Amino acid sequence: MEFKDIASLSGKNGLFLVVKPTRNGVILESLDIEKKRIVTSPNSKLSILGDISIYLEDSKDNLPLEEVMFKVKEKYNDQLPIDSKSDPEKLKKFMGELLPNYDKEKVYVSDIKKLVLWYSIILKEAPSVLVKKVETTKENESTSIVQELPHVITEEKPVKPSPKSKTSKAEPLIPLHQTHVDLGGKMVSFGGFMMPLKYRSETEEHLAVRNSVGIFDVSHMGEFTVKGKESLQFLEYLTSNSVSSLQNGKAQYSCLLNENGGIVDDLLVYKKADNDYFLVVNASNIEKDFNHMMKHKKFDCELVNESSSWCLFAVQGPKALNLVQKLSSNNLSGISYYNFEISNLADIPNVIISHTGYTGSGGFELFVQVKDAKKLWELLFSVGYEFNLIPIGLGARDTLRIEKGYTLYGNDINDETTPLEANLGWITKLNKDFLGKHILQAQKENGIIKKLVGFKMLEIGIPRSHYLIYNSNGDTIGEVSSGTQSPLLKSGIGMGYINIENSKINSEIWIGIRDKKVKAIIVKTPFV
Repeated sequence: MEFKDIASLSGKNGLFLVVKPTRNGVILESLDIEKKRIVTSPNSKLSILGDISIYLEDSKDNLPLEEVMFKVKEKYNDQLPIDSKSDPEKLKKFMGELLPNYDKEKVYVSDIKKLVLWYSIILKEAPSVLVKKVETTKENESTSIVQELPHVITEEKPVKPSPKSKTSKAEPLIPLHQTHVDLGGKMVSFGGFMMPLKYRSETEEHLAVRNSVGIFDVSHMGEFTVKGKESLQFLEYLTSNSVSSLQNGKAQYSCLLNENGGIVDDLLVYKKADNDYFLVVNASNIEKDFNHMMKHKKFDCELVNESSSWCLFAVQGPKALNLVQKLSSNNLSGISYYNFEISNLADIPNVIISHTGYTGSGGFELFVQVKDAKKLWELLFSVGYEFNLIPIGLGARDTLRIEKGYTLYGNDINDETTPLEANLGWITKLNKDFLGKHILQAQKENGIIKKLVGFKMLEIGIPRSHYLIYNSNGDTIGEVSSGTQSPLLKSGIGMGYINIENSKINSEIWIGIRDKKVKAIIVKTPFV
């Protein structure tokens, strides 16, 4: 931008705050439009971005403003997300994409912080960005923030208290917790951790993954290693799928079973080499799974819980491959579905690059050591800007997985349900010996009495977990395990356990939503 462009944005003279994210933080400069010079406070320090310190740069008091802005324009013209002529409409559109409140009456300071952090992540050294007009008072050296359109108010955006806020202090934090807070993530308790539920509307995040690309921080997930000469026998005994069929560099979806054939957890088993396996388990089950496996470890192998050493980023969507490829010298398109490789991403070593995901939109799950996690996160955003990469929360993760009919532990499967009841017979190999096999063998021979089915609402209504399911006579025949409003189908969809005699495809059922019974129909999954 040039000086005249900045002046034209406000229509007034006065002090304006310009934000310049750099490799070492974020620099703030006050531009005195009337006097055409930079106003700085040497060695001053502000902290408006949480753990990111913002320094006012030491510089000459009378450095010509035109000279500074010319240098900015010359250096960053190709990287500016808006026209360098600063077309107000383009600026408004760009701001509106990043700040949900921009077109409303108010833009909160927390939204401006979000914009500043966004720039500092996307570009290692981003263009100067006009944010707001500032006025300072010598009495308290405080700064008030004023701007004509939109109006900016200095108080933080009001946050509705979480019903779990009383216990949230005790919840463990994932390594990049503060990053998600600074990005505006709404943090909630999930799986024993404080996790981002959403950063913007869940529908917007959902559609970004379906149509483009998004990134999930799912570092709450657990990671175990199993090594030793009887590792294969150990995993064959405890899991439902055929571990012996795995080749090096392949992953497998499976279930960890108990003595009654119930699902202790669903998990992924990665074979890194002979007698060297990497397991990924659900966050809420880390301790339970580890204790269960140790109880049955009657084999010559070593089981180690490495959950605290790893972060997991899921880059999901049709543009995920092109995005991650920018950080790799290897041909990632050669990694087939449910295959993985261990290699560098940029200069970060030993990243597990897995062609897996929980969205049904394709992509990669990237396992990285905690010490390298923030660097990888920032690198992904630095190359992801051209793909419109945005962070995605657990809310959209849930709607995405329901649309594909993927089960969630604690909702659709638990210690009391068997793989056969949960439509997971395809990962249950009865031609091998494993814990709880006799129960599943009996179910196979005698039949099951309940079954997990998918259903779509025929009338307006959103099904939720634990809603009762009825037949045409009004008899209770089951219970909803997962449900949502599908952003793609624009109708209610869900899954639930139903008596086997009522579970046929195309059968009409009724979901008890509040005081009404709302018609639905049993359909095959996935829904989309």
